[in-house]
Amino acid sequence: MAQILVVDDEIGIRELLSEILADEGHQVMLAESAGEARRLRERARPDLVLLDIWMPDTDGITLLKEWAASGQLTMPVVMMSGHATIETAVEATRIGALDFLEKPIALQRLLGTVKRALRSPEAAAAPQLSLSALGRSPVLADTKKRLAQLAQAGAPLLLRGERGMRPELFARLLAAPAAPFLAGAELLAEAPSELLAKAAGGVLFFPDLTRLGRAEQRNLEFLLARAEKHKVRLVSFSPLDMRTLVEKHDFDAELATRLGILENRIDDYPHQFSGGMRQRVMIALALALNADVVIADEPTTALDVIVEAQFLDLLRELRDEFNLTIVIITHNIGVVAEVADRVAVMYAGRMAELGSVHDVFANPMHPYTQGLLRSVPNIELTGDELYRMEGQPPNLVSPPSGCRFHDRCPHVMDICKEVVPGFDPVRWDRRVACWLYQQQPAHSEVTAAT
Repeated sequence: MAQILVVDDEIGIRELLSEILADEGHQVMLAESAGEARRLRERARPDLVLLDIWMPDTDGITLLKEWAASGQLTMPVVMMSGHATIETAVEATRIGALDFLEKPIALQRLLGTVKRALRSPEAAAAPQLSLSALGRSPVLADTKKRLAQLAQAGAPLLLRGERGMRPELFARLLAAPAAPFLAGAELLAEAPSELLAKAAGGVLFFPDLTRLGRAEQRNLEFLLARAEKHKVRLVSFSPLDMRTLVEKHDFDAELATRLGILENRIDDYPHQFSGGMRQRVMIALALALNADVVIADEPTTALDVIVEAQFLDLLRELRDEFNLTIVIITHNIGVVAEVADRVAVMYAGRMAELGSVHDVFANPMHPYTQGLLRSVPNIELTGDELYRMEGQPPNLVSPPSGCRFHDRCPHVMDICKEVVPGFDPVRWDRRVACWLYQQQPAHSEVTAAT
């Protein structure tokens, strides 16, 4: 029998209609809101929709308009309401509704309307529309050629056009044959890891950026940061240019840039860019000079956690693509662990320790490095306070004699106060400036050195 979608925010009406229609042999899907109805319609085309007009999130008339504008109104829709006016019923019919049922709905009236709706021409399954069905015009051929070229890339892509242009048709051509293609803003309500796993090797398509709230934008930003690892391409559509999208629809400017919205920003001032945008501009300036070495001084300052992760991913990509040497100066130990191959720990203007990131973090040798790593917050800590090094950094205008860390060091010896330790290798790949790992000179040598 037929597959019928019942959309009503009242649970009693949903259950009653479901029971009646199931007794008639129909398969029934239930939606308590317009959002749920959108999600079900994205998954499959029902043979008939019974749609309530008054709902708390989006009213039935608005949902009907959405389906009509997006080309999804390919099934008969019967509107339901207990408070609608004649004008509302006329408007629904004008948009594309087939009939109208007034609550409370009489049983015979319900069954008769369902039977007539399922016999209507709209009930016949509409063929899946594709670009091939639109003809062979030169414009369409050029569009297909461009999409084929874009399909070779993996970067996020934004499609622009008028509402109702069926952007999904174009987005589908970006997915390889038999590859997953998932579409709909409601996907952002799913667990990101599960969503990326389902879409692995394929395309995630978001049909209208203007409808995304701040929470959905944050989820989309989270997906962006991890899509490449799962070989997932994010494709989105907006009927508006970037400035209008950002200014009129509260869309995050940084996210808009990451989604592939390219605008001419050459005349903009620095304060008009987000922190992540400014960082990318500086990297672009460095690359424009064909630099072999890029020095990044505190590159993640003022960036939130998600944008920081995206920026560090970009640094790695550029390092590999252009064979760059990147020197990062930072107080953020997490950045060092994420990006660097080797780390040089400095204290008061002097090198304290040098080695591979893994080796130094796993086996810190200099007392300052040990204290630095012990001071990092750890989720495995119990109620104990974080480790805190005693004392204050020295005044570099008048630095202390000997090792500059000696007045804060828990292992300080007399020689530490008098003689500067050499920055000597303690293994083939490790250097440490500490008397704990070096042969101490004789007393006469110490006296001469001072």
